[in-house]
This record gives sequence, structure tokens and C-alpha cells, in this order.
Amino acid sequence: MNIVIITLISLALSLDVLRSSFFFSQGKYPKGHRLREAMWRVVAMAFGGFVGWLLITFLPMSTNPFGFALLMLVGVKMLWTGIKDLPFDADDRFHAGSALMVAASVNAFLAGLALGLDHRNYLASALLLGFFVLIMQSVSHRLAEGRLAKNPLFRPAVAGGVLLVLVELINFFYKIYDS
Repeated sequence: MNIVIITLISLALSLDVLRSSFFFSQGKYPKGHRLREAMWRVVAMAFGGFVGWLLITFLPMSTNPFGFALLMLVGVKMLWTGIKDLPFDADDRFHAGSALMVAASVNAFLAGLALGLDHRNYLASALLLGFFVLIMQSVSHRLAEGRLAKNPLFRPAVAGGVLLVLVELINFFYKIYDS
């Protein structure tokens, strides 16, 4: 069950990348941006997981609600930004894409922190996140040219937020049922 959970968490966080296709004309990324965006997220999640692991190692707690709360916060934050902004309302300048990259890295850091606090495999999740980000970037190139991009119902951040919240709720109830 653990590998399924971290795979779904990584997939949910990577759906935000589909939005970045609207920051560059015809989905063409500047040279090196794709790898840089993936690496930012992988490093942020791995660092967050390491910090969470350090915190839980040196400040042991009998019950740890913080991991659940952090992942719920990230999911709700993704939902809110996905509902508030349409993907095609994106600013065309490069710094807007960089701002999205940093905001998504903060989400990855918080998710990694939550995984580290829950003693989950944050390194595997970070690598899966990088893999999914590269896949989503390839898909986003095609989406920027199609009709789906202009559809007001196309909100990948909302889908990612809903998936993250559902996965964490299922995991929470699974832990309660298992104990």
C-alpha cells in the first residue's frame, strides 16, 4: 500500500506541471528549463523529506498528525490555486514560469516534509515526482497547441489537489482501521 500512496502523491504533485505549458508560446520551453523544473521539485521533495526525517528522529512523538495536516494543506492549496486561476490566463513572460516552478517546489518540499514525518519513503517519492514531471512536460507541449488548453474546465491543479486530498484521507482511514 505504501508504494501506491507515494506514487499517487507524486502523480498529484506533478499535475501542476501541465499548467506551465501556457507560460511559453506554443509550449516551447527555453533550453534547459524542463530539466531544471524537474530537478527543483526532486531536490525540494528530497530535502523536505530529509528535514522531516531529522525532526521525527530527534523529536520523537507517539502520534504524528503533522504529516497528514501538511499533505492536506498542500492539497487544499493546489485546489484553491486551480479554482482561482485558469491555466490559459497565464502570463507569457519567463519569470511567471519561474514563479510557478518555485511555488510547485514549495509544495514538493512540504509534501516531502510530510512523508519524512510519517516515515514514508520520501526518496522514492522524489524520484517518482521527477519522472512524472518529465512526462507531464512532454504532454504539456501538445496541450498548449490543442483546444483542451482553452477549455475553462481544464484545471490540472484542481485534479492534483483532489487526488492528493483523497489519497491522504484514504491513507488516514487505512491507518485508523489497521490499528
